[in-house]
Amino acid sequence: MELSPPAGPIRSAHARRWLLRAAVVVGVVGLVAAVVTSGVLGRFTDQDELQATIDRAGVWGPLLFLGLMVGLVPLNVPGLLFVVPATTLFGTAGGVVLSLIGGFLASTVGIVGARRLGRDAFLARLPPRLRRLEARLCERGFWAVVALRSVTFLLQPVDWLCGLTRMPLRTVLGATFVGLVPPTLVIALTGGGLLDLVL
Repeated sequence: MELSPPAGPIRSAHARRWLLRAAVVVGVVGLVAAVVTSGVLGRFTDQDELQATIDRAGVWGPLLFLGLMVGLVPLNVPGLLFVVPATTLFGTAGGVVLSLIGGFLASTVGIVGARRLGRDAFLARLPPRLRRLEARLCERGFWAVVALRSVTFLLQPVDWLCGLTRMPLRTVLGATFVGLVPPTLVIALTGGGLLDLVL
């Protein structure tokens, strides 16, 4: 007869996991609050200031561009702020490549963060109708995510939504990358001009 593990250690491990997640959430919220109140965020949400800062970085400009994009877009700084001037700063090919890499990494932060911190609690509270919708999304997930990312680009709530599904992480990330290619090309190559006409 197989003995089940004592309930005490299981509850203790569950409590430790919950405390760790709570600590991460509090840490992220504290970091965001510190960035916003310090004025650093405002400095880089001005396109002219952003371009001047990257210009001053010289050969480190591409790495600074990627670092700022990956760090700020998940904090709700619009991805357009980086993609629009990218080709001016780094040339056509360099601007497109850096925008795509930066956008994908920024989305990855949101997707993985949502999956690690909120997925279990979110899925446990899904009403039956949304459970069925989420199941269908997982069945046809790759192209659904591609279409969604092509339309919404770097919208942070879409990152969180994709991260909270049961879809395999590699599928979500692969579809995100593919879906970001068309809008990145359009925005980078037109300098946002096409979006101005559409919107």
